Amino acid sequence: GQGIQAQVLKADVEISTISTRKLDFQKMRTGVMARLNALMDKPANSPIDKAAQIDTTRLQTDEQALSSRALSDRQELLANQAMIEKAEYMRKLAKKNYWPDFNVQATYITIPKVNDIFTDAGKDPFSIMVGLNLPIWFGKRNAAVEQAEETRAAQQLMYENLHNMVEAEIRDIVFQIKTIEETLHLYEQGLLIQAES
Repeated sequence: GQGIQAQVLKADVEISTISTRKLDFQKMRTGVMARLNALMDKPANSPIDKAAQIDTTRLQTDEQALSSRALSDRQELLANQAMIEKAEYMRKLAKKNYWPDFNVQATYITIPKVNDIFTDAGKDPFSIMVGLNLPIWFGKRNAAVEQAEETRAAQQLMYENLHNMVEAEIRDIVFQIKTIEETLHLYEQGLLIQAES
């Protein structure tokens, strides 16, 4: 009676669920095959041969080594470090505007002796000028120093944020690798042995 009908209905629902999952996997497979063909510089609809043997060698990962390598090779971090150094130089340069400027200028003029009408003809003049520029308007100089310090602080925050993002990416990748290794171990030790029995 009704017990058998409920079991048939439950089996039909399970078959529908499995059919839906199969379609989802076929759709995913089509997209993955297109991406693999693109990576191999082949047309998107080219067939991909089945792998004869899957290499299940475990990847030896050292999270600290991966992280330090990624941090030292990441171009965005290197560029940001250069911007921090530039901002520091700008700050030092802005602080030098508080110092007085000294100017020394020497001039030598050659006057040819063309005729004797002019009494100074042939006498080459030489002059020296000395100047001193004292900075008395500190508001503009203070603003330049503050701007350089704020630029350096902003660049430092950007560097730290990017540094943290790189470390998080590495941590996530290492976790994904470990999860895949555990799944592979589960298949090798559990499901494949049960399927072969």
